[in-house]
Amino acid sequence: MTAYLNGKEVIDAESVLIRGVNGIDVNPGSDIDADLVTVGVTGAPKLWWDESEDAFVSSKEFQIAAGNLFHNGSLVCINDTANANMTIGATFNQGPNDDEIVALKSSDVAHAMTGIAEADTFGVFQKTAAGSGGLNIRGFKSAAGNAYQALSLMGMLGEAATTTKAAGHAVVEVDAYVVSGSSITGVAADGNLFGICNGGTAKLIFDAEGTMHQITGDNDLDLLCLSGTTGTPKLWWDESEDKFAINKGLDAVGILRSTGVTIDQTGNAVFTIQSTGAYNYVFTLDSADNYKLKVSGYVGNILTLDGITGGVFINDTANANTTMGLTVQQSTNDNHIVTLKSATDVAHAITTGYELDDFGVFKKAEAAAGGLMMVGLKSSAGVAGHAVQIQGILDETAADTTKSAAGIGVVTIDGCLEGTNVAAVCGANENLLAVRNLTTTCFIVDAEGDLFANSGTTTAAVTVYDEHDDAELLRAYALAIGKDRGVVDREHDKWLKYNEAHLVELGILGDTIENGGLTCITKLQKLLVGYANQAEDKMRQMGEKLERYEQALLDMGASPALLTA
Repeated sequence: MTAYLNGKEVIDAESVLIRGVNGIDVNPGSDIDADLVTVGVTGAPKLWWDESEDAFVSSKEFQIAAGNLFHNGSLVCINDTANANMTIGATFNQGPNDDEIVALKSSDVAHAMTGIAEADTFGVFQKTAAGSGGLNIRGFKSAAGNAYQALSLMGMLGEAATTTKAAGHAVVEVDAYVVSGSSITGVAADGNLFGICNGGTAKLIFDAEGTMHQITGDNDLDLLCLSGTTGTPKLWWDESEDKFAINKGLDAVGILRSTGVTIDQTGNAVFTIQSTGAYNYVFTLDSADNYKLKVSGYVGNILTLDGITGGVFINDTANANTTMGLTVQQSTNDNHIVTLKSATDVAHAITTGYELDDFGVFKKAEAAAGGLMMVGLKSSAGVAGHAVQIQGILDETAADTTKSAAGIGVVTIDGCLEGTNVAAVCGANENLLAVRNLTTTCFIVDAEGDLFANSGTTTAAVTVYDEHDDAELLRAYALAIGKDRGVVDREHDKWLKYNEAHLVELGILGDTIENGGLTCITKLQKLLVGYANQAEDKMRQMGEKLERYEQALLDMGASPALLTA
């Protein structure tokens, strides 16, 4: 290889080895752009410093040959730079595009609705209206499975539900708001809060007074149907008769009036719809419990929201950023906002702040500031891992291979800061991703992609293998990972001091390569540092010997010109 400095050839060799820790110092003389590396191949790939952008720039892609790429920080922005409403999170800016902003895919899915989404798509986030926004969340399901749950939402409460009925709350709450200046307020009288539609046509609407409106036109309409009960008890509106009808008897204790139904009874079970068979007391208004509507003795789906086009709100009435979806308002509470449980399978011992059958929890990361903390809890009954597992499944023939700043992964972590009303990229040296051991940070990726590992302070942690021949350890490593991969044998290999077992013992390899052992990058880096130190010592010693040899030759009458040729 030939290298040039100021147009003059300074190096002519097959490779260049920089010894020491200072590296290459490029001094352009002032704050201007500076070319750093130009490769003399087709296309002239180049790496340079762009002073106006305050960044390194490459004319070609960067590729990481091995290892993981992590991103840590406050905000992750795609096609945007900031988000004033976000401290830590992800912001996607579609610009003027009106198609999908997030698509969830699976190679198992092959639906026929390809005029709306690709056949392997099972979930989509998209604007509701091209010119005004709104979030449209859609689920797609093929005919291969059961004829339901194209879109399914599940929530579990990690404690006993509240029993307050006056200004109370419930396990699932729907809360709606409308705009009020630059803020929000409750929906005015008679305003529609929540609607369920069929193919875009409203079928059921709840208004601001809590009145339920079933949209049917001048037609018969089923209002209540107990399809899981023998005889299928049903209440419906009979348009031809202009009255409500019921196909089973009505057992009322109290007063029934023509203008409505009045239940007047001091006992507990004041209104009960009874069926035959295994399911006895299905719906009960209990006077001892503030006349709550109870569902008991029934096995099956209690509540199904199907074909809705509005949002579901808990302790809230509206969300300007949600058209169809779920909003949970925790108010000033700082405990769990979502808890996932499995009482029959999970029984861990982490009961401070959690219940023993919790296996997943969502809550605020900081009480007064927010941030989403996702907690996984796992008992000792299984393997010693997977308390939290994040898995991305890409329905493509191959994942993206772009290794530039535009590259994406099957699993992508994006960190951003808050900018002017939008998400913004993190600044120089700002931390994007941190991996911690409880409260101790072990690994950091910053805004430039630099990796920082906590090597510890103990003697074992800071070792650079000075008691070993680091060059022979590196050769043993090359032979271990290069089995059947074209590594050329050397005559000296038969006399190596070390082998794969030594690498495992020193922790450079987690196990043998045959057993799937992985390389400890930090310990390999320490070995390389130790090798550099040892090589530098040997070169210095060799230089001192050469100086003594030259002086001895001069003392013996050798020509100085011959020694400097």
